[in-house]
Amino acid sequence: MLAFDGSEGSWHALNFVGKTMGGFNYRVKLIHAMRGKEDGRPEYPRLYSPAGYSETSRKEMDAELAEAGEKLVSLGFKPHQVSTQLVGGVASRAAAIVAEAKKQNYGTIVMGRRGHSRVRDFFIGRVTNKVLHLGRDRTVWIIR
Repeated sequence: MLAFDGSEGSWHALNFVGKTMGGFNYRVKLIHAMRGKEDGRPEYPRLYSPAGYSETSRKEMDAELAEAGEKLVSLGFKPHQVSTQLVGGVASRAAAIVAEAKKQNYGTIVMGRRGHSRVRDFFIGRVTNKVLHLGRDRTVWIIR
């Protein structure tokens, strides 16, 4: 399973997976977890976005996930080996990624070292760090 947010790091991870595993009998799921839901949660107002923003973000990410899936096919995966999923309305993106990996029995979670974080001095990003800790029973590849 490949955590994908459209960042430079997630594209690097996607290219690594495609070049390393394309052409073999592996399947890959691209997953994007986003905060925000139409009704929000009053106890966590800063974690959720207005409905209009969420809908726009969802459409943009659906298009980017489709482009990423096509890139994996161009790197050797067959179309039936690639799937995408956008999970919305989550309080924790990392927890949603790990929960989906467990639910679908993916043994490996692949992600970029950093996502869209504005802080470039961190070795790894916040979501990556949390996936690393929550996904203890999975192999986690962190791609530079």
